[in-house]
Amino acid sequence: VSPRPFRPRKQPPIVPTATWQGERASPEAPIATISLLNVYDSDFAWPEDTKITSLRIIQHIPRPWTSPVTNKPAIGYARSPTGRVILGTVPVEADGSAYFEAPVEKLVYFQALDEQGMAVQSMRSGTYVHPGEQLSCIGCHEDKWNAYTPPTTPIAMQRAPSKIRPEVGGVEPINFHRLV
Repeated sequence: VSPRPFRPRKQPPIVPTATWQGERASPEAPIATISLLNVYDSDFAWPEDTKITSLRIIQHIPRPWTSPVTNKPAIGYARSPTGRVILGTVPVEADGSAYFEAPVEKLVYFQALDEQGMAVQSMRSGTYVHPGEQLSCIGCHEDKWNAYTPPTTPIAMQRAPSKIRPEVGGVEPINFHRLV
């Protein structure tokens, strides 16, 4: 009725903790970084003569699971199911690359900004990093079926990661009346 092994099993290997969470959680954990190889590598056509100079980092603040209806209570006039906070911007180099410190444990997405600081394209999904994690992407909505090899080392990866520069108004929920 009860199965019995014919021989003893091997003891499974001890896998060391490789993240900076749980038992390795520490204030000395290395910073998380995100690298973008080429913002112009996209499956959408960019407007003609577009020059992207920075990325805006926006944090999503989800509603509590106890909210009975998506827009009750209302967050704002846009009927959005989530609140948003602009954390700031980071520079994009002339070759389209970016390398920056990432906000840890926050659901964020990015907007590509032109020379006037106007949003040209927004990320269609969110991303999240843990302490010490290094996240990298090829482009903005790049073709997932193509392999990419940069011709040279991207300019942004030849320097230390940029720090996020807060925008006008500081880090607070987006509010038209205060910011515009």
